[in-house]
Amino acid sequence: MPGEANADAVDTQSLAETPDHAGAFPRLDEYQIQELSREGFRRPTEAGEVLYREGDASCDFIVILSGKVKIVEGFGSGQERTIGVHGPGRFLGELNLLTGEAVFVTAVVAEPGEVLIVPVERLREVVARNPGLGDVILRAYLQRRSLLIGLGSGLRIIGSRYSPDTKRIREFATRNRLPHRWIDLERDAAAEALMRTLGIRPEETPVVILGNNRVLRNPSNAELARVIGLSPRAMTSGSCDLVVIGAGPAGLAAGVYGASEGLDTILLDCTATGARRACRPASRTTSASPPASPAPSWRSGRSSKPTSSASTSPFRRKPGGWGPGTATRSSTSTTARRSRPVRS
Repeated sequence: MPGEANADAVDTQSLAETPDHAGAFPRLDEYQIQELSREGFRRPTEAGEVLYREGDASCDFIVILSGKVKIVEGFGSGQERTIGVHGPGRFLGELNLLTGEAVFVTAVVAEPGEVLIVPVERLREVVARNPGLGDVILRAYLQRRSLLIGLGSGLRIIGSRYSPDTKRIREFATRNRLPHRWIDLERDAAAEALMRTLGIRPEETPVVILGNNRVLRNPSNAELARVIGLSPRAMTSGSCDLVVIGAGPAGLAAGVYGASEGLDTILLDCTATGARRACRPASRTTSASPPASPAPSWRSGRSSKPTSSASTSPFRRKPGGWGPGTATRSSTSTTARRSRPVRS
């Protein structure tokens, strides 16, 4: 039948392998697969089988030997999006497999075949014996994390642009390079409808959604870190030689220097490692506590006013406070201040 032929053509096109973007999806050779086989095991796969699911605490290193696997965002939510298709010789996963973070996407078998599964602990042993293979895996995972961030996959952060907590959570996700998408309650009517469907009150926003059913209501940085697997590892002993508080450029340099001298070193930071100014969210946002009267725009010199819709919904906030009919919630401003050099 013509309709069946067209359906087959569309299905074949949808299973075309995703092109290799700058080394993000390399294909392993026979020698590399043989090295991995020493520490793993092979097993057959069936069409529709889920190899790992969005929101899982961890997953194994998986190499496709035959068949094809789809990488899906929002699997089972009714709004699925296929962001990649991979065939024989390619391996699955992304940076979370090395950092211990939760899984941000779902891997579903599109064509039955066979896979090689290597536990993460064994993978480290393989990489120690074959640094070249480790470089291939690390480069691919770094590229894949950048692609996920660009696609807006992973966490969904829903909150008002006027909320200090929304700004805090977005900064935490950005500085830790967590794939996420921000949905502004001031502009997205569908987000407000979702809040009502989930039974979330205005004072419980912002919310973070991981997977299809994990909803965090105004989580602290520590709570969010614990859920996605960024909690600090337990110390093996009760003491150390050097503790560096603050993982900015200077703190990182001090930590590396101390460790290179053989000191048992611990590096602590309240949010993430690296420079703060270089890791801010790229999109422009309104200050957490803007003045009540219209303020001049930094770029155009004209007055900037919030849209009138900001006061029509209890989920939307007025600049400097909550919308009508909701309790006022105080919060310490997180606006960064410029530091000035001290002159003697």
